[in-house]
Amino acid sequence: MRAFAKFVAIVAVLGPIGVLAADDAPTKSIAVSAVVMQENVDRISAQLAEDARAVIHLRDAARKLKDVIKLNCVNDRLIQVNAQRNIADGQARDIQAALGTQADAQGIYVQLQATATNVQRLRDEAKACVGEPEMFKQESGVEVNNPDIPDDPTTDNPFDPAAGGTDEVEPPGFASPFY
Repeated sequence: MRAFAKFVAIVAVLGPIGVLAADDAPTKSIAVSAVVMQENVDRISAQLAEDARAVIHLRDAARKLKDVIKLNCVNDRLIQVNAQRNIADGQARDIQAALGTQADAQGIYVQLQATATNVQRLRDEAKACVGEPEMFKQESGVEVNNPDIPDDPTTDNPFDPAAGGTDEVEPPGFASPFY
């Protein structure tokens, strides 16, 4: 029994360390050819420009609303977008220079993709600043279908077909987070 208790104590201490070490293991990326990489760099550059234009449009909309809080929020995101675009431009130049050595270009390409993801996140945050909410992943457009009037007080017996009711038994009440 003591051996088992010692084993459990050792696993309890060393188990999380093993999990953390497994999470730090490098992920293997898929090699992309130089031609495909160049096409994707051009596509990402165009998307970054579009995201920057969208944030500038949101800044102009906040100015028209004359809402200083929204304008400050969007300006903060715009500054971050411009900084990320500068980083992305440098990464695109580095990819052009490193296309001869595929390993260097792959690493820079992964960084460029991460930069593009950051800019997209900043664009979504700027939309939230102005008040253009987006559906988050946890939200969904659920529609609830319920009977028109399950307990109509104008009819005497809701189950009497002669009085406009049906012979069916009323279904149980609908679930609601408010009850």
